[in-house]
Amino acid sequence: AGSGGTLTAGLTWGGFLGPGSGTNTNTTEEYNGTAWTGGGNLPGPQRECYGDGTQTDSIFGGSFGQPNVTAAKYDGSSWTAISNLPAGRFAGSGAGTSSAFVLAGGFPSAVTLEWDGSSWTATGNNIPNSPVYALAAGGVQTSALFYGGDSGGNVSSTFFYDGTSFTTVEAYPTVQPDIGVCGVQTLALCVGGGAGSGSNLTFEYDGTNFSAGGDYPTIASRVAVCGVQTAALGIGGQTPGSPTYVNNTFEYNGS
Repeated sequence: AGSGGTLTAGLTWGGFLGPGSGTNTNTTEEYNGTAWTGGGNLPGPQRECYGDGTQTDSIFGGSFGQPNVTAAKYDGSSWTAISNLPAGRFAGSGAGTSSAFVLAGGFPSAVTLEWDGSSWTATGNNIPNSPVYALAAGGVQTSALFYGGDSGGNVSSTFFYDGTSFTTVEAYPTVQPDIGVCGVQTLALCVGGGAGSGSNLTFEYDGTNFSAGGDYPTIASRVAVCGVQTAALGIGGQTPGSPTYVNNTFEYNGS
């Protein structure tokens, strides 16, 4: 599922209801710090439609299935379709809001795109080792981090995007895709990961180095995470085994 917002004003959208149903969902849920309530539905059922933003200003581009070119933005009550991506992709990741967003990675198209509120533009600078998909991202359009992923094999690379190009920074402590991420370039939080195997490891990033945080309560990958490093929300995910998709919600206090 996609996610954005904060611990007390969180948002999650789309996702996969599990192998038992084989169904993608179009639901949107909002969190007020205590309980979940339904928000406006996506334009259609979407899976791996990763994006970013806040509870009242979020965006995503691309999703699993075609892969497709769908892109939409959320204003706190409803989703509105925006201009399609130039080429279909799924499992890319991005950072920003509906007026300034960067989308990178994904498959089969991994071209880095920026959205300025009205149109998509290819930057000409793609993530090294592209195509890479199932990666995670956090930050804003001009200061974003992209972590891990799969490039014909799981990778531990971390890249910083400054609004123009990518720079390699400290490698992620483990080699895995499907990490959950929130926060900004100098104060980031990374949760779980590892595709089918899952992980309960949490790492904090200070702009230079990773350090271990408090373990996540379950072993999981594809956890949707929103908030900041010291006040975050972990939503759903996939646990090892069948696999099992869960509806857990956990809060993180920075330790």
